[in-house]
Amino acid sequence: MALGKMAESIDTKSLYRLLREGQEGAMQNQLAAVAGGATQTAAREAQVGAKNELTAITTPMRDVELSAANQAGQTISRLGPRVAQKDASMVNALQGQGQAATDAAQQTTLSMGGAIPPRLGGTGAPQPVSGVVPGMPRLSPSITLNAERAAESGVLSGEMGALKVQRQSERDFIQNQIGSLKDYGLKPLDITPIINAIDSKLTDPNLFGQTQILKVLQGLKDDFTGAVAANGGVADARALYSIRKAGISQKIDEMFSGMDPASKQRLTAKVLSSVKNPIDNAIETAGGTGWKNYLQTFETGMRGIDQQKLAALALEKFKGSKEEFLKLVRGDNPDAVEKIFGPGSFNIVKEMDPIDLYRTSRVASKVERDIGIEKEAVAGARGLARIMGMSESQINGIPAFFSTTTTTINMALKLLRNKISQDTYDVIEKSMIGGRSAADIIKTLPSKERDAVLRTLMNSRQWNPEAITAPVQLSIDRKNNLAPENRNNLRP
Repeated sequence: MALGKMAESIDTKSLYRLLREGQEGAMQNQLAAVAGGATQTAAREAQVGAKNELTAITTPMRDVELSAANQAGQTISRLGPRVAQKDASMVNALQGQGQAATDAAQQTTLSMGGAIPPRLGGTGAPQPVSGVVPGMPRLSPSITLNAERAAESGVLSGEMGALKVQRQSERDFIQNQIGSLKDYGLKPLDITPIINAIDSKLTDPNLFGQTQILKVLQGLKDDFTGAVAANGGVADARALYSIRKAGISQKIDEMFSGMDPASKQRLTAKVLSSVKNPIDNAIETAGGTGWKNYLQTFETGMRGIDQQKLAALALEKFKGSKEEFLKLVRGDNPDAVEKIFGPGSFNIVKEMDPIDLYRTSRVASKVERDIGIEKEAVAGARGLARIMGMSESQINGIPAFFSTTTTTINMALKLLRNKISQDTYDVIEKSMIGGRSAADIIKTLPSKERDAVLRTLMNSRQWNPEAITAPVQLSIDRKNNLAPENRNNLRP
């Protein structure tokens, strides 16, 4: 490990460095895929795009369910007065029919010379009609007029009877319309269960002394009753949704303006938990039968966006501090998780998508491995120096060729340093990096320098354990231990 780290630090083109950079890039790409972008800007744009798509899907769902929950209340508000109007008209027609029938009967009696009924002429026996002598029928203009009036009253009575029947039929039709709402699962929105739930909390002994939550709940109770009064006695589902979505937070802002964001978030969550289910049940019972499906769709989508936010945070930590990245992924930074997902949601294992968590955890394992390598490399530096018989400062000065050949190259160059000119040394160094054979390199040197190189190498037991002395034999019989074997059969 120390050898690899040394090569990486010295030679920017070494295999170790390229491998390390490739691994780093691969890990970063994996995190970027989860976050939705390789940069924080790209990740933010991905979140905005996801939110827009979610809004496009869920807004029609929400509007349909709220409209359905309001349908019964709106229909009754519109048809109720018409029912009352038909009822009043029917009563008037019935009264008119009775009055006309009575008038017709009276006029008929008068036209026939009869007596005035006791009801009309007071108490006592029937009185004879003025000008009429019993036993002597005689028609007079008044009798004729009475007969005409009787006929008119009879017609009016019939018309009023028909009108009464018509108004009754119209009333029954409207009432059937109202009654059919229930058949379709529609009924006026009733906030009674919501008020009952709040009252139950306000009298809960477990909440005594918790003035903040009790104060907010009382304020919400006033808002709900106010919503009913403002809408003619039936709450509007949109008002309930508004209170559920933002009204609680705004109420807390009004009552406790100096509260810190974290405390406000916790208080909002507590209050919402007290009224959320009653509100949702009221909307669903009133006719918004798909309301909870809308909520689930929206909450699932928002959870995915929050997971993208957490992945973006992990990417940011990875680029900035590997230790902070590991703390987040390994569950040692629950506050950061809770800040994204909300109060009580601090466990990254529970909040992250299982597949994304697996991919992120794999990156974390590689980061842990790399950190371990760093520590091992530091610990192994002294051992490497002892093995090579050099000080640590000398090791840091050795050209790094570990990426393509063995450490034998460094050994050879160590032997040649100070034994040949710097120009010759540079030629050999560059040629060895290029993989040329030792014989080919030596042939290109001036004779004086070539002899010096050969003598140095031949006299070294490290380099030439067989102690071969013939310079020509090096170029004919010896394999180059410094360069990889040429396996290309197309080359000489």
